[in-house]
Amino acid sequence: MLPAVCLLPMCLPGSRIVMNVDVIDATAEALPLELLNATNKELTAQLSRHEQLCDEKIRAIEDLRRRLQFMKEHLSNVRGEIVSTQSLVECKRREVESGTHMYRLLDRECGRLRQG
Repeated sequence: MLPAVCLLPMCLPGSRIVMNVDVIDATAEALPLELLNATNKELTAQLSRHEQLCDEKIRAIEDLRRRLQFMKEHLSNVRGEIVSTQSLVECKRREVESGTHMYRLLDRECGRLRQG
């Protein structure tokens, strides 16, 4: 994390006070709202709203990832079904061709028997 720079009016011009942001976060969470001034209360409220939005977005992303994984699995299953169905169609086509061939042979044989 980046260090926070003090920009308060009580700081000397040109001086910089560096504070660890983790310490600031822990301190802000530990302070009761009664001790915060109006600006800090507004910033705390904004931070809470942004954290809530971030959590909602994270949950939405996780949900979309689960849905995407489910859809990928479903697509894989559909592709397998397509291959299986195409195989069945090909077998049925060959069966029909065989039946047609047998019918033609039978028709020729009947024609020969009529002539003979």
